[in-house]
Amino acid sequence: STGLKLSVDGLTGRLIRTSKGRVPVSLPLGRLPCCSDSHAAEAMQSRRAAGPDDVSGTRGRVIRLWRYPVKSMLGEECDHLDVNSRGVEGDRLFAVRDANGKFGSGKTTRRFRKIDGLFGFRAAYHQDVPTIVFPDGRAMLGNDSKVHTALSQALGQPVTLAREAGISHLDAGPLHLLTTASLVWLRAELPAVHIDD
Repeated sequence: STGLKLSVDGLTGRLIRTSKGRVPVSLPLGRLPCCSDSHAAEAMQSRRAAGPDDVSGTRGRVIRLWRYPVKSMLGEECDHLDVNSRGVEGDRLFAVRDANGKFGSGKTTRRFRKIDGLFGFRAAYHQDVPTIVFPDGRAMLGNDSKVHTALSQALGQPVTLAREAGISHLDAGPLHLLTTASLVWLRAELPAVHIDD
């Protein structure tokens, strides 16, 4: 497997497999520069000059790895993730589909339809099938013959649980890297909102 080629601010790297606590990623996982941070900007320029294969300046530590088996439901923390050309293996491989064939999401777009209540569910894999935990605490396997009816009743509209086929369930990107510095900034910008780690 050649892995997934990543790019952050013009720098590229490869991620084959990662585990918490290790950074086998050829990316500058430290703080990215802002306009007023000349030291960080100089460090970024020196990394660019060294070339994309030089990872001697790479710093960082993976704190948490998350995967979301069902699009727009809460997900599962993982000890390791495998990344392929599609993105994180198993991430958003399933989605709730409405009666018009649109996939449930937190927003409405051409392919997606906002379905209120999805964030109240949690999904985690049991082998290659997601276990869905409903807002009331009951759990059901995604391949249970009653899952469509149960989801429809809980969401107040006819829906089915659909495995990805010809149309991707991914929207903005197949992989998201979020730094703790970004969370600190977000908490400062939105002090009244609880921001998860």
